[in-house]
Amino acid sequence: MASPYLTVGSGAEESVVASYDVVDLQALLNLAGLNPDRVVDGYFTATTRRWVRDFQRAEGLVATGAADVDTWSALRSWCED
Repeated sequence: MASPYLTVGSGAEESVVASYDVVDLQALLNLAGLNPDRVVDGYFTATTRRWVRDFQRAEGLVATGAADVDTWSALRSWCED
């Protein structure tokens, strides 16, 4: 599974592919309990960045708020457990 680098501004306004990647990210954040509003809209907004940053901090990752390879890996691993 791909691990695209996503940050604020990634999403439906860029391309259909980017929006599907953001949808995947938001759905995984839902499973991890870090998307309390259950927003899955394909837009990587400042709110999505906050959820990613919260997850990164909880997992001991560098809290950039961008979904990088390490973040995707940790999020997938967390959701599989």
